[in-house]
Amino acid sequence: MSQSVSFDWWVLGCDPIQGHLLVKCRLTQRTGVVKSATAEELLSASAKNFTSYPWTEPERVTETPLKPHVIHLAKQSQNLSTFMRKTQPLVSRHNE
Repeated sequence: MSQSVSFDWWVLGCDPIQGHLLVKCRLTQRTGVVKSATAEELLSASAKNFTSYPWTEPERVTETPLKPHVIHLAKQSQNLSTFMRKTQPLVSRHNE
């Protein structure tokens, strides 16, 4: 299936198991993944904590239906990562 540059892809987060970015088209409601995401792109998606943001390279998106549990797992993973980052300084201070 050919990709159209007019698609309005937005990053939803990242798949913690596969290491892919999860994206959704706001125009067609189709979903997809960016399989060749760099470490920086994955970190950025994770840091957004499930706040969607526009994806500027639609040619890198592979359309695939994402099951709701995959998106839910991504959200859970990002929430846990955020929690761990916030509590790490507390643990460090407690151990001193």
